[in-house]
Amino acid sequence: MRKTLIITLFLITHTFLLLAQEEDFMINEVMTRSEMIASIPIHKMGSFARKNLSPQIQAKLWMIKINDTLKNANLSEGEKKQIRKYLIPYITPESFVENSKDNRSLSLKTKKLERVLRSKYDWDDEKVFVFLSIFYTLDEYKKYREMEIQQIK
Repeated sequence: MRKTLIITLFLITHTFLLLAQEEDFMINEVMTRSEMIASIPIHKMGSFARKNLSPQIQAKLWMIKINDTLKNANLSEGEKKQIRKYLIPYITPESFVENSKDNRSLSLKTKKLERVLRSKYDWDDEKVFVFLSIFYTLDEYKKYREMEIQQIK
């Protein structure tokens, strides 16, 4: 039973890793991923996703984000190992069904990951936000911040 569960988790994870390779795709009937990133304010993204995106699309968006994070040269192998351990096995469509067991598991693992990264790797609020809280890739977040700064000037 345990061996079957591990194999199933492995297959699900690798299927989503493959699916997440294509960065721009239709997230619903009217909008692509890049259009969503360009048009939905960062502080409304989570609410938008929960109300407007299927659990499958939310999982795919997070796998794109995680793949981008794991390519980041500024993160140590230790940090990446923690992300692989605490996030990848729990990013499934079922994890984005409100109030489901998988949703609660993902939430608990994300909180555990945050504690580990803060205590062991000195992550601050912004790093947690950028890498664990939003769909944006790091480059998208940097562009967003630049645009935000330009609007203030």
